[in-house]
Amino acid sequence: MARDAVAITALGIDAGTNAPAGTAITADGVSIAAAGNTGKLLITITHTDTLTNDATIVAPTDSPQAVRSSLGSLVSEFAPGNVTPVVRHFVIESARFARSDGSIWIDFEADFTGTVAALRLPDEA
Repeated sequence: MARDAVAITALGIDAGTNAPAGTAITADGVSIAAAGNTGKLLITITHTDTLTNDATIVAPTDSPQAVRSSLGSLVSEFAPGNVTPVVRHFVIESARFARSDGSIWIDFEADFTGTVAALRLPDEA
């Protein structure tokens, strides 16, 4: 099964940027083509399901592995978001989560509904 791609929205200095709509969450999970650079990457997950569900930022097992991948995956539990969506922001380290191609993978429980968005902060002027 192919993962759904999450586009990265670049933010500008001294400029407003509309919030991205995000990528709808499916059972396939998502891939963020971060090119191994997560230092200025902000991942936003919005949960809208009636149940409590988990999202997992996956530690890679491909080769060569990220040097801190032995710390394992990051599992985050989301409370029900059907009345008020639950929104979480993640800043992660490439040394733990970047796959050999530089991408970041996120998996979701089967009933998880919502969106994933990725924002790249600008370099300083």
